[in-house]
Amino acid sequence: MAPKDTSLALAMVSFILYFNWNWIGLVIPDDDQGNQFLLELKKQSENKEICFAFVNMIGISDILTYATTEMNYNQIMMSSTNVIIIYGETRNFIYLIFRMWEPPILQRIWITTKQLNFPTRKKDISHGTFYGSLTFLPH
Repeated sequence: MAPKDTSLALAMVSFILYFNWNWIGLVIPDDDQGNQFLLELKKQSENKEICFAFVNMIGISDILTYATTEMNYNQIMMSSTNVIIIYGETRNFIYLIFRMWEPPILQRIWITTKQLNFPTRKKDISHGTFYGSLTFLPH
């Protein structure tokens, strides 16, 4: 049995501390991997003055409804945090991501664990949706 992988959570916490960010939003899938990541992230951030503005746990079936997408979108956009971690599979969040491309959007820094298809053309980012994005990828 492989040892529990804590390197991703440790790397993210180190990164967050380096930039002195302490108010973080988190969007994760509502599954075993998402729960494990949340536990590891909380463990690594203990006693380090990192707080979570919100933790959105999205199930595969949840994202299919307009009401759930709007609820998650509104929580992200109404939050005072400027840094949001998106952990997990793209398909769980695809409708939420498309919703976030629509203006007006507050500027956020997005930290992801998968290569998401962020806008690449200037006209796509003119309203500042993806102000900054960083991706942590496994070797």
